Amino acid sequence: MAFLIHSVDDGHVLPWEYLPAEDLIPQVGMALKMESGNLVVASGADRPQYVAMCTMEDFVPAGGRIPVVRVTSDVVWESFLTASGNSLNVGDSVNISGDGMGVNNTVGGSAQIVEMLARSTGSTVRVRFQ
Repeated sequence: MAFLIHSVDDGHVLPWEYLPAEDLIPQVGMALKMESGNLVVASGADRPQYVAMCTMEDFVPAGGRIPVVRVTSDVVWESFLTASGNSLNVGDSVNISGDGMGVNNTVGGSAQIVEMLARSTGSTVRVRFQ
């Protein structure tokens, strides 16, 4: 899975932006941050600034532009647990997985859980980025 838009508080459609990337293979829903003027994968306690809106089979050369949407606090993102969430609760803030495509069970990150559909690895979880 990935970070997919579940809902936006006021229902508006998020506009796409085309920003430069740094040697990554983008996947739809990949959490990204800006570093030295290029998008890179956001992971761990990073607060993503953008989410990729395309999938490519090869690396984007440094400076190549990809479509993204901006991460704002009014968006709920649907993703999945990359590890068991037995110790997690709604309201906990967790880390982003190393590939930028899900959340793990390490508390203290930027993804605040707003809903858990189950607690097992691979289960759907909904988050807001703080």
